[in-house]
Amino acid sequence: MPIELSQRDHQQLDKLLDSVLTAHSNGEVPLASARTVIAQIIAAAAADDGDELRDWLEPDRLARWQEEIRRYRP
Repeated sequence: MPIELSQRDHQQLDKLLDSVLTAHSNGEVPLASARTVIAQIIAAAAADDGDELRDWLEPDRLARWQEEIRRYRP
């Protein structure tokens, strides 16, 4: 069964993708890390995993991801 996204979900998805792409273009995250996040979002949607998809749409999730990148980036 397809995942149904609310208008808020769509807005959060736009914000998430904009933030990931901007973080990469500003040199804050490597291309591979940005690509991985986008791939995880697509995979969650393809697998009808609404919980995983919505987890990525939570505002603090992106901040946690960015902190992980900063912590482990050489």
